[in-house]
Amino acid sequence: MYTPRAIVFHKPRGSFSRVFRWFIRRGRQEVWLLRHYPDVAELRAGNLLGTSLILRAGAVVGLASLAGLPPLGTLGLLLLAYAAAQNLRYRFCWRYYRAVWLPVLLPLTKLTMGLGGEVGRWIEAARWARDLAGGHVRSRGTL
Repeated sequence: MYTPRAIVFHKPRGSFSRVFRWFIRRGRQEVWLLRHYPDVAELRAGNLLGTSLILRAGAVVGLASLAGLPPLGTLGLLLLAYAAAQNLRYRFCWRYYRAVWLPVLLPLTKLTMGLGGEVGRWIEAARWARDLAGGHVRSRGTL
């Protein structure tokens, strides 16, 4: 059930490395589900590729390089824009938590989550490709 006014509490992970590992598991599970239940629309490979931070950032840095802009400067601007966008998107957090470092911690946490999920997706995709190359095709499950 979706309730827009609900406030959800999640167990704190305690460190960026724990958050990163948690999202690696989540990313691996997304690809595992795609592999075993390919008919689920939300799990289409195109959707997973479209949410890839690395691919999107790489495309922007590549295009900027073609335009003669320095790649590291472009990446720095992308990180600043990402931080601003995340702070704008989650501005409601200020009502519940008023820490001075929140504008830095929030985008760092979101970036850690996004990169962890991406690493997990790539790990599981490589496993899937290795299984296909070795002739280990698993039967499709049912929902």
